[in-house]
Amino acid sequence: MATKLENEGKFLDRATIKSMVDAYREKNKQNVDALKYAHFKIEDILQLCVNNKILPETVLTQIEKPTDPKAKGYGLKIYLGIHLDGTYPSDKPDYKGATTTILCNTQIIEGKGFKDMLKHTDPSILNKLGDDEGTGLDRAEIEPPYHDNGGEDYDIGE
Repeated sequence: MATKLENEGKFLDRATIKSMVDAYREKNKQNVDALKYAHFKIEDILQLCVNNKILPETVLTQIEKPTDPKAKGYGLKIYLGIHLDGTYPSDKPDYKGATTTILCNTQIIEGKGFKDMLKHTDPSILNKLGDDEGTGLDRAEIEPPYHDNGGEDYDIGE
């Protein structure tokens, strides 16, 4: 079982995620081209991991069928948000106010789009178990702040 300290700011409830996303969208409301979210099918993410020999191909057969009869599959929505108090690791105070990504599972609903699987959860129980169903994940290492890679360039450009 994960402890609260290990999961600090990692698993977030629906209300916290909404606050972070709303803060990002408010900051970027003048930019009509600002990205609101990105979405990937779970199969595509897992196939990428199979292609790069991170996971065995059998993982593609282990995806559960959606319980909602209107759902045709699952996905992963990546929201952009702003780190607010309590949503970043205590050892990274420079993350406060920085743009971050928040991952949320979705059900892909035929003809409707991507329905978040976030639940309204009592925030007092979050981060104690670390694996609460219906939560989102925020534990990306963000750049900036600058991370010294020892002179090696790990970014896409060169």
